[in-house]
Amino acid sequence: MARIQIQALQRDKKKDRRIMLIGVGLGLVALVLNLVWMRQVARDRINLLRAKETVQAGTIITRDLFEVQTISGDLAAMKKTFIDEADLANYLGQQLGETVLLGHLLTLRSILGGGSQPPPGKTLLPVETREEVVTGSHSVRPHDFVDIWGWINGEQRLLRGCAQVHAVGNQQNVSPSGDGRELRYPTVTIILDPDEVKPLLTNLKLVDGNIRFAIVNPCAPNQQTKALGPLNIAPEAPPAPVATPEPRQKRRKK
Repeated sequence: MARIQIQALQRDKKKDRRIMLIGVGLGLVALVLNLVWMRQVARDRINLLRAKETVQAGTIITRDLFEVQTISGDLAAMKKTFIDEADLANYLGQQLGETVLLGHLLTLRSILGGGSQPPPGKTLLPVETREEVVTGSHSVRPHDFVDIWGWINGEQRLLRGCAQVHAVGNQQNVSPSGDGRELRYPTVTIILDPDEVKPLLTNLKLVDGNIRFAIVNPCAPNQQTKALGPLNIAPEAPPAPVATPEPRQKRRKK
């Protein structure tokens, strides 16, 4: 009886040893796979350039305008769209073709300006919108003239009248988390005077994407309304109270 118990204990020890060895082996396999994955991720990372502040079209490209953001993802696809930090030296001293908004990545389109340059003395500004502008029977197209309307404090305001459209499409950006997730947002790139960019950007922040484009073809030059800002609507102050004069008391006759 004692011999049977000893044999049973030995079998249990061997079984436990096999389980322990299998566990150690699986742990080593997981460690190796994790190291391989980390090396692969390290190879698939790229340093892109994010605007520290809004950089207007026509600005000379310098290194201090951008900060580095490391992204993981499809390197081949990202290099076709965005400027690698290692390639920035090839573009230093050139002018931006399109305005790069705060926090957005520097793209080839930003430098090339969508393939064509604005008229002399003009600049380009991409306007983000939640409205569908690409398809449909009344879609906005390049060379159209549009009024840009926005809602500020619940009131619709004209942000820019008779703005000429330079390009329509989707701008590309990458998620700030660095996971390589690509973001696309519909934009209408318009032609402006350089002094209009700052006030229009101020008003665009106020409307937070609540924008409507109204086609106004044809548009004469004297019909254009330049962007003015800011258009913040402050509540009217109540009128100051006016003192009411006390009524005069009638003198009694003696």
